[in-house]
Amino acid sequence: KPSNLSSAQLLNQIPASSVKSVEIITSPSAKYSPEGMSGIINIILKKNTFIGFNGSATLGVEQSINTRPSGSFDFNYSVDKFNFYGNYGLDFGKFETNSFLERLDKKLKQDIRFLDNSVTNYTKLGVDFYINPKNTLSFYTTQSNTNTDFFVDTKTVFETNLIFDSENLSIFKNRETAYNLDYKVDLQDDGEYVELEINYIKNNNPQEDIITENLNRNNKEFNFTNTIANDNSIFLANLDYTKPVKNGLLELGLEARIQNVFNSIETNQEIQTNTNQSLIPKGNSALNYDREIYSGYINLSKEYTKISWQAGLRFEQFTLNAEFSNTQQTSLEAIKDDIFSIYPSTFITYNPSEKNQFQIGYSRRVDRPSIEQVTPIQEWNSPLSIAVGNRNLVPQFTNSFELNYTRTLEKGSINLGAFYRKTSNIIGRVFNKDATNEDRQIITYANFDSAESYGFEFSSNFKPFSWWTLRPSANLYFQDNQGFVNNNLEIANNTLFTARISNNFKATNKLRFSLSTSYRGNNKTVLATINDYYLVNIAARYSVLKGDGSISLRGTDIFNGYKIDFLTTNPFQQNGQYTLEYRSIYLGFSYSFGKGKNRERERKYREENETQGSGGVL
Repeated sequence: KPSNLSSAQLLNQIPASSVKSVEIITSPSAKYSPEGMSGIINIILKKNTFIGFNGSATLGVEQSINTRPSGSFDFNYSVDKFNFYGNYGLDFGKFETNSFLERLDKKLKQDIRFLDNSVTNYTKLGVDFYINPKNTLSFYTTQSNTNTDFFVDTKTVFETNLIFDSENLSIFKNRETAYNLDYKVDLQDDGEYVELEINYIKNNNPQEDIITENLNRNNKEFNFTNTIANDNSIFLANLDYTKPVKNGLLELGLEARIQNVFNSIETNQEIQTNTNQSLIPKGNSALNYDREIYSGYINLSKEYTKISWQAGLRFEQFTLNAEFSNTQQTSLEAIKDDIFSIYPSTFITYNPSEKNQFQIGYSRRVDRPSIEQVTPIQEWNSPLSIAVGNRNLVPQFTNSFELNYTRTLEKGSINLGAFYRKTSNIIGRVFNKDATNEDRQIITYANFDSAESYGFEFSSNFKPFSWWTLRPSANLYFQDNQGFVNNNLEIANNTLFTARISNNFKATNKLRFSLSTSYRGNNKTVLATINDYYLVNIAARYSVLKGDGSISLRGTDIFNGYKIDFLTTNPFQQNGQYTLEYRSIYLGFSYSFGKGKNRERERKYREENETQGSGGVL
């Protein structure tokens, strides 16, 4: 189901020409939001790339089951104390997912086909004003419009008879507007500064559903219409102070994040209250879900001859006020939560020599449920499967301990790591039996009790020859988790192995190739066992037009190995599979124009700090 822009979508909308560098911060300080399981990715964007007018244009097309063209154009124009910049992106096409759910206790099978047909226009305009050498004021706005027709077609067969032939059409008109204001004051030439950043994001995503069951169009349980409102706004303000100290750095800051969500559904659907009664109106529903997070942090880092360390504390006050209403239900209680949390983090690094480094660290982190995971407004449905959120979800908290060793070699490096994590109230997918229909399942989310995990990690970077860079990595992960499913305590002992090998080849000064493979082993949770899968990707890039242009060719999942097969035991035994339209080939052309003296300003990319818990397919 299309929804508010995710982090992945936001990343896709950043043009490559605007990215200065990507930092993988494995030991994030208290300055950063504690959302997520471990490290973070910090994207540093380029502003004011060249004095004068310059930019780039990209055109591409991805071919899979469907064809998906895309294009973007970005520019910078710098003059005197001003830098103007902008970006426009267009993506359109269809994306298909095929799945099935097959009962093992009876000959009942659902074949479900999802088809997302979207057109997205994205525009970004901004300006940097260099007031003087120590004061900079920046502003930008983004406007994103996505029109989507989302189809869910389901055929349900019992023994050899077609018992349901359902066609669902959902029409979305997503409109998102964002504004960002940033003011930075350099207090001293040694790096001391104060920075104030304010973000406001408004998303409106109305939805119209037409649900049809072709075998029995008079039954209002399976033939109905929905009118759904999805309104979401986020206000985010950050005040950061950084001061170099002797052999180190002191960081202080405050953050305020306010999110207001309203979901409602008007429907003419009728439902059963139990298996013996006639249908009654389902009723109209509404959800108000408001979260406020106020936090402050202090972080201090120091460096000595062979030892460096950083330690920090982040203080956070979290408040939730939510209310769900339904015209057919009474005595619904409001949902409230008030949590004060402290997130400590500390990392110590020891360098006994130039080629050896040891690091030990601890951090406490949180994963809050996303809006899609809590809204009771249905995500999608078929006659025997309904996917909805769970408004009673609570955050999951993780305590993480890590130990790492890095060895620098003549032609590369090796990193070995070990970790232990304990997570409480872990968020995961569940399948529950519908009380009004023993063959219908409700696919939703739930908090499981706890999970303990530990594992070992390996990564390396080799350059066997000047024309070949090799990056192998692997993880071995052990997890014991438990939780109540259908009021029964379930315990799962899980061992997960993942591996990846990335190769980059420089054939000539103009031609480069890449080959990457990845493998994910069997994964077991209290709900399901997920089979292994693998991916093989290839790519080539050829420079043209004296280096100002390039032609890219990329093949994703060339052996069609990315299929998610699973076996569940609750609410009944069933096999299932999700096959995404992942196997594809992409052809693109990009061209950069404009020359001038480099005058660069770094600015970090700050996301919405909204995570997805432990959600996923399962």
